[in-house]
Amino acid sequence: SRTLLAFAPRGDREDGPHHGFECLHRVVEALAPRLLVHGHIHPYGQPVPDRMLGDTRVVNVVGRKILEL
Repeated sequence: SRTLLAFAPRGDREDGPHHGFECLHRVVEALAPRLLVHGHIHPYGQPVPDRMLGDTRVVNVVGRKILEL
């Protein structure tokens, strides 16, 4: 299993300047990681659920988050 680390998310959020990169969709499709870990989306106190991109779990770790790999 693989983990992909990225500064910004996959480019499908509505957080203005923290929108992310659409090209990550193609990278995730090509590499098929089990997990995509990113920051840069600032939830401003709101919970941020994990999301899925195909079979890849997408996790926003801005601030801090403990992950079991």
